[in-house]
Amino acid sequence: MEEQQTITIQIKIPDNFQDKLGKILSALTPDPQPEKTEDELLTADEVCEILKLKKSQLYGLTMQKHEDAIPRRKIRKELRFVRSEVMAWVDRQGRI
Repeated sequence: MEEQQTITIQIKIPDNFQDKLGKILSALTPDPQPEKTEDELLTADEVCEILKLKKSQLYGLTMQKHEDAIPRRKIRKELRFVRSEVMAWVDRQGRI
């Protein structure tokens, strides 16, 4: 039988090693997605995804009479929707 030998190696680690390693790992780790906030502006595509609607259906809902229309903002020529307003509108509708 072969005899096993144990070798001990001592390595001196600099005091700032953890800081440097943390910076390296931070640079390699992608930034987390920002949290969805109540006042987040959504595009028409995002609202369609949330409400499971076709874009034509969403645009039809923007044309409804004032009380029934989905709340929206027009920024330049693009429609935007405030998440909290859309969700409150959905609650008031009962169903879409």
